Amino acid sequence: MRMYCWGATCHGQLGLDKGPTDDAETDGPNDQSFDLISTPREVRFFRRRHVSEVACGLQHSVFLLRDGTVYTCGSNDKGQLGHDMPGRTPGQVTALETYVIRRVACGDAFTVVTAENGTVLSWGDDSCGQCGLGTEGRECKRRPRLLKQLSVHHVVQVACGGAHSIALTRGGKLFVWGDNTYGQLGLGHILQKCLERPNEITSLHGLPVMRVACGGAHSFVVSVSGTIFGWGRNHCGQLGINDTEDRSQPTLLRSLRSQKVRYIACGMNHTAVLTADGGVFTFGSAADRQLGHSSVSNEINPRKVFELMGSEVTQIACGSCHTLAFIRTSGRVFSFGLLTHEPPTGRPVYRRSLSAPIKVNGPWAEGESIRDTIGDKVPKRHEKAEESSGEPAGEEFKKVQSENDVAELDKSIFDMNSDMLAPETTYRDEDSAEDMETDSFTNYEVDTNFHRLRRGLSKRTPVGTKDETERMRVRAIFSGGNHCFLLATCAKDSSEVVDHREISVDDHIATVDAILIDTLEAAPPDEGLSEAVMSSVEEIFSSAACLNASFLKGDGAHFGSSRQNHGVDLDAAREQFSRLAGKEAVLRYMAEILGVYLIPSLPPSPPDIEALRLYLLLMESPVFTDPSPERYGTVVVQFGEALCNITSAGSKVISQWWSTLQPRHLNRILTTYKQCMMGQLSRKRSAADRPMLRRNIKICLEVLSKLCKMNNENNEILPYYLFYIKELTDNVGIRDHFLEWLQRRSGLECADVNFCDYPFVLDANAKTQLLKEDAMLQMQNAIEDVQRRNLQRILFFDIINPYLVLTINRNNIVQSTLTELSRHGSMDVKKPLKVVFVGEEGVDAGGVQKEFFMLVLREILSAKFGMFRHYPGTETIWFNSKSFEDSEMFRLVGIIVGLAIYNLTIISLPFPLALYKKLLNRPAKSLEDFKQLDPEFASNLQHLLDIEEPQDVLELYLTFAVTVESFGEVETVELKPGGADLSVTMENRQDYVDSYVDFVLNTSVEQQYRFFSEGFLHVIGGRVFNLFHPQELMDMVIGDEHYDWDEFEKNVSYKGEYYRQHPTMRMFWDVFREMSLQQKKKFLVFLTGTDRVPIQGMKTLHIIIQPVKGGEDFFPVAHTCFNLLDLPVYTDKARLRDKLLMAIENTEGFTLV
Repeated sequence: MRMYCWGATCHGQLGLDKGPTDDAETDGPNDQSFDLISTPREVRFFRRRHVSEVACGLQHSVFLLRDGTVYTCGSNDKGQLGHDMPGRTPGQVTALETYVIRRVACGDAFTVVTAENGTVLSWGDDSCGQCGLGTEGRECKRRPRLLKQLSVHHVVQVACGGAHSIALTRGGKLFVWGDNTYGQLGLGHILQKCLERPNEITSLHGLPVMRVACGGAHSFVVSVSGTIFGWGRNHCGQLGINDTEDRSQPTLLRSLRSQKVRYIACGMNHTAVLTADGGVFTFGSAADRQLGHSSVSNEINPRKVFELMGSEVTQIACGSCHTLAFIRTSGRVFSFGLLTHEPPTGRPVYRRSLSAPIKVNGPWAEGESIRDTIGDKVPKRHEKAEESSGEPAGEEFKKVQSENDVAELDKSIFDMNSDMLAPETTYRDEDSAEDMETDSFTNYEVDTNFHRLRRGLSKRTPVGTKDETERMRVRAIFSGGNHCFLLATCAKDSSEVVDHREISVDDHIATVDAILIDTLEAAPPDEGLSEAVMSSVEEIFSSAACLNASFLKGDGAHFGSSRQNHGVDLDAAREQFSRLAGKEAVLRYMAEILGVYLIPSLPPSPPDIEALRLYLLLMESPVFTDPSPERYGTVVVQFGEALCNITSAGSKVISQWWSTLQPRHLNRILTTYKQCMMGQLSRKRSAADRPMLRRNIKICLEVLSKLCKMNNENNEILPYYLFYIKELTDNVGIRDHFLEWLQRRSGLECADVNFCDYPFVLDANAKTQLLKEDAMLQMQNAIEDVQRRNLQRILFFDIINPYLVLTINRNNIVQSTLTELSRHGSMDVKKPLKVVFVGEEGVDAGGVQKEFFMLVLREILSAKFGMFRHYPGTETIWFNSKSFEDSEMFRLVGIIVGLAIYNLTIISLPFPLALYKKLLNRPAKSLEDFKQLDPEFASNLQHLLDIEEPQDVLELYLTFAVTVESFGEVETVELKPGGADLSVTMENRQDYVDSYVDFVLNTSVEQQYRFFSEGFLHVIGGRVFNLFHPQELMDMVIGDEHYDWDEFEKNVSYKGEYYRQHPTMRMFWDVFREMSLQQKKKFLVFLTGTDRVPIQGMKTLHIIIQPVKGGEDFFPVAHTCFNLLDLPVYTDKARLRDKLLMAIENTEGFTLV
């Protein structure tokens, strides 16, 4: 391994001075007589020592060897070297001999190192507390001292700025100390200018940090998914946040969120970032062109370095005012910016800068694919220099004498601060163009910082003369202050070339991975957990940051986290966590750590989207998926409470993430909190525990409510019925909850838990019972109101009927119904309904009204009325926008349907589900909604969306206009203004489909539906109605067609001499089983008045069969009001069959029996 250096060396920071005997090995005069090393020079001190890392301060350098020993050189005026040896030669920091050091970092004049065991030591300038030792005095610390406050943490990274530092622990915590003049510690609320002790940055709690970096007075962190937060000084825009105001708190750099940033480096007042694809962005001060943009204008927003585009940069490094970039594929190092240096001789300060990245030449192998680079061309004549930093422009360079001379130089003159373009060059009068003139280039080397010619060029071996396999290859670059280092290894060296886009395990925060799961899985089941296992569990499962960095999607899919991309591989997490099922000791301790340390620390307002990932991840843990009863009231409820306490913005993100999950992952959340709630209900608690019990149940319900709301907004990823908790009907007094809920004014919160506030957990049966209860209460109130009014009118003999009595003529049922309803007051519909058919003896105990609803709806919904359009393919109907009927007829239909529901009667209403969605104020405009009405046309629309070629769409010749046919007339209707002239294309086809569906289901029938809904909601509308899901409401209105004939037979009751094994009953059931489905449905109509099954199932029909005397010549008789069947005592099966089949074919009309 070889190490090369260049840049400022006035304080010995390059470590080149090994004594006067070393002159013979130099290329020309002793370089130490100069203030700079302008071309890469080997640091021979480390020729036989394996350097792994270098850190550069302003005037000193620190070298870390592979064996963990540390050497330093350079200025020691503040004790930053940690030893008393001469600074021009690297000297070992012997005070660290008892430590194995793994990382080193430098501030301006102080040094910080991290040991293998995660402890941190520091020394040097402590005037601003930058050593973090917390001592009273701020004198220089000349020997390494331990930062005791961090000794309880395992630190994996440390970065140093000018006079401040930031440390990242394995547990994902961030600590800062030192100078806080510009808010560079990011503590916001702390106004102290200096902090001598490490303080945690709590505002970034939960953010999974991957990198930390510090500049002169600004700081940055980069998350595992490329999110960047910066804070501190911003006078040059070095925070990249589109302004120049300082920030005392971490501020999100939004513009780079989608760029997959993997690494960040900071100079004094500028910043450079490296992306996953090898792109480089820079921002901040450009006074010395350190941004590489050929401009001296500061950049307050990140800007990509154009000259490096097309190349995959793998390493970047920043000095005070310069930047380095390494391209691994070509083996080339590029530099741009300035080395600012004030020589000890008192000569004036020189400032020279590079307008664009220039290749740094050195004795290392480079790829042959790129022959010409920016730095391979030397202009013959320099134009007059522009002004830079207020200095006067120098004179023109004289013309280079020959092309051959230029060719001879082009491989040797470029260093990291070369400026070969004269317009960017400025210099003092003392360094005039005449002083730089020469008659021959063959015996001189160009010092590009002074544009002087120096001896020694002829000794340089041209690139390409050696076998590339024998030459060194670049392993790593380092920079800081005004100097640089480069590590190179021979081809056969096994050490990997550093890639800043990758991070070693030692530098990464801890995560849940296969290795940890292996360790936990191997834990003995019947013994206590070892100290190592407990330590691993505590470190990770107490840290939100560690969990948020775990099980991320591969191939960079987790970058750019957003509402659409949570970045977590939940399937991988489930697979690994499943290995811990049954490991009760591990799960018990894991639950304890989560409940005691993690969950109570979760902030309601996380710093970033990435800090929310654990809310998805932990639901895959066995702690949640298979919780023991004692964990119901602790970790599961605690976690639910934290989830419910998240602020609105964070809650919306989680809801959006849920909407992207597969049903299996959502179902796990649902199942966990359903089980948790039932576990709470089933446990016996004392009176003192009941408040906690109610609180726990309410938290579970709130989590389920969030999940249900998301589910409803996303076309029901999970079926609505999975939210049912059927045990509630048996274990909880739902009626008492309902009555309390009714008495409470709408919008007020209940101090206790009321399940009516969470209707999604109530099944259809429970809701139907509540609707019946509500209807009975309203009927009772209506009757009591009539009784009060009758008491007031008793002397006038004008008694008000407590029932809504409709006298109906069968022969003109629609007009008769309209007339009867019009003569009653609007509130009379709340009375119990009684129907009387003109000329018939039947008394309405429920059966007459069943037939009334069946007949009137069959008539009014028929095609001859023209109020509704019929769709034969699905046997459904929809409003006819071209109906000639008056709007009041649609109101009448709504009232009739409302009366049927209000009076608990199942009716035949062949509307699609879209109607019930609209009645419940849910959107009904999707293609799926339309498919239930017209599946054939919906299929055509789907085909349009599936077409892959744009030309195929155009060839359909569709426009945003449709033809509507009504009573033989065809009319063209535009779906949007000018739609007839707007063709459907690949780009607007989704808009066309949406517009068409919305036209059919909504806009074209807006008036007809409005009158229907007014009539319907006048009867049945209210708070109870809104408890229903659209499908539940539909099933309740029209009943069910899921026939369980075995259940039907099992639930029949017998009276008199009949019993299940009676000979007549055995014959009856034999005949019934032999019937076709249509005949069985007719039997239901004959017996109950409808062929639909109540939503609660056949068990609720309560059929009764009783014997009647009179002989076998009589027919069976049905009492539809009571679901009662009078069945003669037949002794012959054939006779029974004939009589029964004849009876069920004649189901209309009522008489007294």
